Amino acid sequence: VQVSNNGIDFSMDGPSIRYVSTPVVASITPSVFPTAGGLSVIIKMVNTVLIEDTLVMVKFGDAVTNCSILAQDTISCVVPPNLPGNIDISASIDGGTDFHETDIKGTYVEPYSVLSVTPLTGPTKGRTNITVITSGLKQMAYVCMFGSLYRNAIVINSTSLFCMSPEYSEFSFGGKVNFNILPKDGKTGS
Repeated sequence: VQVSNNGIDFSMDGPSIRYVSTPVVASITPSVFPTAGGLSVIIKMVNTVLIEDTLVMVKFGDAVTNCSILAQDTISCVVPPNLPGNIDISASIDGGTDFHETDIKGTYVEPYSVLSVTPLTGPTKGRTNITVITSGLKQMAYVCMFGSLYRNAIVINSTSLFCMSPEYSEFSFGGKVNFNILPKDGKTGS
């Protein structure tokens, strides 16, 4: 904002105004989360350019979480805990003052108890066959979650399945991988 007494000379030390667009969540990967939360998700946004000092927050149902900017159109968030069911996902780029609704939905599900995972280590190139023993599986398709990445699982019987580990990437995992299994719910292995 600049002020002038004569319409020719304007002040240069006035406050500045920053115009922002309405952010829209275009996609979220994965879109199925355990009720305990703690899962890292990648969110692509459109209609906005995220810059370093933007305070991005995402609302998962009624629960709000801070997010990290990965690129001008991509953020990473850790999903907060929630009750099972479908939820709306909305985003804010002004520190949570205004959340903007979207058509993108997420689903919280009860995770299955993973009793054992073998092996616990593998090469960074991935492609390690992982055997998972669980507390019990329903007759449906599953994915193995390696941090925010997922791979299709092959059900062996009512208490075990197997999947192949993805290639290790410090960007995706930061040195440690949280593991879980979830219903496939329309996902395809990547």
